[in-house]
Amino acid sequence: MVWREALYNGNVERFAEQFPSRNSLFVWVLETQSAKKKRCAAMMSDPAYAHLTVVRLRSRDETEAWLSAREAKTDARRSRSSEGAGAGEL
Repeated sequence: MVWREALYNGNVERFAEQFPSRNSLFVWVLETQSAKKKRCAAMMSDPAYAHLTVVRLRSRDETEAWLSAREAKTDARRSRSSEGAGAGEL
């Protein structure tokens, strides 16, 4: 957008023109964020989705900690399954 490069089908977006425009992506995000937040909250409290686990990661540190924990669990499962794989073989 900053360099006025063609994005798709020859469409050129100019950064400076995005803010005053009603068709702006930025305006759309601001206008729809609240409704999407409410819809997600309603879905998370819906019993139909009770079997799903929702993880909210609000920082890089939280994300890295969560990924590390997931990786540790995966490694532990792999280790247990590989220990049992050779049992009974000569």
